[in-house]
Amino acid sequence: MALTALQIFKYLPGGLKQENANCKKCSCPTCMAFAMKLVKNQVSPDTCPYISEEAKSLLSESFKKPQKEIQLGVSNPLKIGGENVLFRHEKKFINQTTIAIRVSSSENYMEKLCKIKNYSIERVGETFGISAINIVEDDPQKFENLIDESAALDFPIIATPRTEEGRKKVIEKLKFTKFLLDSEEQNNKDQPFVINGKSISDFEEKTEPLLKDGIENIVLNIDESNILKAASLLTEIRYESINNKKETLGFPTMIKLSDEFDKFEQSILSSVFLCKYANIIVLPDIHQEVLSSLLTLRQSIFIDPQVPLQVKPGLYEIADPKEDSLVFVTTNFALTYFAMRNELESLNLPSYLLITDADGMSVLTAWSASKLTGETIAKAVNSSELEKKINHKNIIIPGFVDVLKEETEEELQGWNVIVGCNEASDLRKVLPSLQKQVK
Repeated sequence: MALTALQIFKYLPGGLKQENANCKKCSCPTCMAFAMKLVKNQVSPDTCPYISEEAKSLLSESFKKPQKEIQLGVSNPLKIGGENVLFRHEKKFINQTTIAIRVSSSENYMEKLCKIKNYSIERVGETFGISAINIVEDDPQKFENLIDESAALDFPIIATPRTEEGRKKVIEKLKFTKFLLDSEEQNNKDQPFVINGKSISDFEEKTEPLLKDGIENIVLNIDESNILKAASLLTEIRYESINNKKETLGFPTMIKLSDEFDKFEQSILSSVFLCKYANIIVLPDIHQEVLSSLLTLRQSIFIDPQVPLQVKPGLYEIADPKEDSLVFVTTNFALTYFAMRNELESLNLPSYLLITDADGMSVLTAWSASKLTGETIAKAVNSSELEKKINHKNIIIPGFVDVLKEETEEELQGWNVIVGCNEASDLRKVLPSLQKQVK
């Protein structure tokens, strides 16, 4: 397991009580502060000019990623793997699971490629799409054209040739694109490629000699049709690589869903494999219901649990507001912001949404932590120059913090503070009442 800040400190000049302790040459005020930055991977051990080679070697080994990271694509690179923990609350997950769509040379691939290119969803201020394309050689005569058309889209490619001729075409045509070769045959150690297996022993037998030859650009493909066994194997591989530091298993993993599953089964299975450590999931087709649920789940899992999901404070315009439009106040917690914004947009209500800086906290949390007060609301109103945009002096605060009405009116002399609803979903019902209270 990785060393703690206190354990690291013992190997630094400060912990060893050396003459150069707390020298500040690493840009940190103390050796303990430097140790804390090391734990968060914000600095390198080499930043300390007085660290011993023994300590440097120990720290480098401790911070070595137990799972290799590979990169696909050149102009729009995609990083896969490189994870350090089993559970995100320990630290955080690093590279989001790659969602790829399988495209066969025997199908109407032009239509499918067009759908891949144009698919995207937006959620909580982030836009997501399909991560990669898995091109499969089912019709050798059309495979070359499929390679060209896929490469032109500039998506990272996972190439699955079925013949030796197809393999040669893929390697030649995609040699400058940094693709993943879905084949165990490779003659270039810099070329990412796939190892297939149905058990831990399968993978270890194949990867051990490769590691001795310095070959590390490997992806482990779970070649197991039994769903429970596949999920169990994914979990075991991650556990052995992270907790037991098994280098022979320290590679990104991939699982490809069969065409036999309908969209409901795809949604369930892909969600299981996403939660159970698959670094790449290949889906057989584009079903918006499957993709939207999977991408939403992925976003929830891969956000940093130590950093609140927040938006930039300020004044946001909804549906082309006018001088007499309503002004709603809330915090910069992303879910709060988007809940309000979505409700206002669904009502097609010309309005202003004033977002206060509450360090990404929700309304009640911000109020209890004194991050949402009459003073902070007044500061947001004044800094946004709201008075120049509207012909009235009315603002609507969340119902949960109705106690801030008088306090805010004291801070904002001459303004009328209206108490709104608790939940954004109730806005439609209370809107007529709010409009009547505007002076």
